[in-house]
Amino acid sequence: MGDTTREGHRHERLRTRVHRSTPRWSTAWSALGSAGATPGWAGAARGPASGQGSWPGAGSTRPLPRPAPQQLLPPPRHCPRQIFVTGAANEGAARLVATLVVGLSHGWWRRKHSRHHANPNKVGADEDIRPGVLLFTPDDVARRRGLSGWLTARQGWLFFPLLTLEGLSLHADAVRTVVQDRELSHRGTEAVLLTIRLAVLPGLVLTLLGPGLGAAVLAVQLAVFGVYMGATFAPNHKGMPLVPRDARIDFLSRQVLTSRNIRGGRPVDWLMGGLNLQVEHHLFPSMPSGNLRRAQPFVRAHCAEHGVPYTEAGLLESYGIVVRHLNRVGLGDRDPFACPFVTAHRQG
Repeated sequence: MGDTTREGHRHERLRTRVHRSTPRWSTAWSALGSAGATPGWAGAARGPASGQGSWPGAGSTRPLPRPAPQQLLPPPRHCPRQIFVTGAANEGAARLVATLVVGLSHGWWRRKHSRHHANPNKVGADEDIRPGVLLFTPDDVARRRGLSGWLTARQGWLFFPLLTLEGLSLHADAVRTVVQDRELSHRGTEAVLLTIRLAVLPGLVLTLLGPGLGAAVLAVQLAVFGVYMGATFAPNHKGMPLVPRDARIDFLSRQVLTSRNIRGGRPVDWLMGGLNLQVEHHLFPSMPSGNLRRAQPFVRAHCAEHGVPYTEAGLLESYGIVVRHLNRVGLGDRDPFACPFVTAHRQG
């Protein structure tokens, strides 16, 4: 039996066990998150994982502990995107919330997020680690000189201050996409919704509150939005191993080794919209966020069975990891690729 087939069987066994353990109900709030509508609802260990070489139990067919009978409720079809009956209604709701409420291009976000899920932390494939104000690979760092190089060497310390501008950057990406991308699905609808969100609503705030107070309110809202976005998304993958361009890694390892869960229980679930269970979210991206915690014991046990490191950290601990990681990369450290498991799967 080929490696691809064995890997497919491993993931299929995990998927079946997890789907049996998740309830057919979830709140509309959690389900909206699975449609990928907004950052807080997106879907949207102790430091970086260190791999352990190839799976020692790769061919194992030993079953995991059976779930309790009361957990064996729904078949898989009850899990994904169940706010409305039809996919079109779910997509419409996601587009309305993402574009009109948040000010993002839903088409841009979905395309970018799908690429990220297909190749998380893979150089040249994951847009979340492409060169920008922040750099994530030593090769990109080596090309920076002068003032920009000095700032890059301290990019970890500058990370949270820079997040105050992230909201503005996301709005600009949305406008740029709608203006330039003629292939964008529902381009006209998004253009109208973005105009209302980014022009009409701010104009209304300035009219009602006056130029001074209105501008202050909009500036604070934009800064808080950017910090919240970054504080929610950065702990999930930043500081985890990068996957080189020439590496070929099976699905389970690719998703788990590059993801970090955030401990903290229900308060953190609410704060991060379920993205604190990033490992489970990456393995089952269509699962409503309210069900991810039910899937966690099965995923953790499955990873332990096959020797795949399962990484968790506290929220504040994860921020420290991100800051230190960005500073190390900014100084040219090649540590982002220092994962023996990833190295073992490189071609050539």
